[in-house]
Amino acid sequence: MADGYAYPLLVELEDNNVSKLKIKLVKYFQSKKSNGGDCE
Repeated sequence: MADGYAYPLLVELEDNNVSKLKIKLVKYFQSKKSNGGDCE
């Protein structure tokens, strides 16, 4: 099912707290709330 919804996502950030936000984004996109799939 994840193959049918493989859309690129561009997120532009400043250098502040990038690692924390990256972790939050990965958790969100792997969660049931986002219809979770594998995050690359």
